[in-house]
Amino acid sequence: MSPEADTAPHQHEITVRLREVDSFGIVWHGHYADWLECARIAYAAAFGFDFATELARGYTTPLIELAVQYRRPARFGDRLLVEIVGVIGYYTLAAQTLNAFGMSKE
Repeated sequence: MSPEADTAPHQHEITVRLREVDSFGIVWHGHYADWLECARIAYAAAFGFDFATELARGYTTPLIELAVQYRRPARFGDRLLVEIVGVIGYYTLAAQTLNAFGMSKE
């Protein structure tokens, strides 16, 4: 990726689906990792990086560390925003709940 891709902000919005919540109406914790991966792939695609092509060429892009802080539960219909903040050589995915900032459920 180009240096511009390393520093460009990227946002990926997710709406919590019914199948992603448990019997308490709260998102099951394992879905967060899936959403972060979806955001990572969308981020790469925005800069022309295609995972399938690179895998076929023998390159891999392993995730080497994942840490999640659960600050408040996400619920069915919540709109979540995964924001990727670039740092040269690395990138950080930071997730925040849009509902917490006054955005309504759709």
